[in-house]
Amino acid sequence: MHKRRSIAPAVILFCATALTGELIVRAFKVPTYIFPPPSQVAIALWRGFASGVYQKNLLHTLLETLLGFLFGSALGFLR
Repeated sequence: MHKRRSIAPAVILFCATALTGELIVRAFKVPTYIFPPPSQVAIALWRGFASGVYQKNLLHTLLETLLGFLFGSALGFLR
């Protein structure tokens, strides 16, 4: 029960921020190529996960991130 109480404010803040962003984008008719509404972002994420695109490329992205971190750290130590 205690954990649920600590998560609730974060969930409420996230929902309020997403709703505010959605309302602002639609009220001011901001073009989607400048700032897409959160609903379109959520739909794109869902389609990406459902199609398997993210899972297929996850290993390569993690490997590149790790190698970049290691090379960057090595260069930082050499300097």
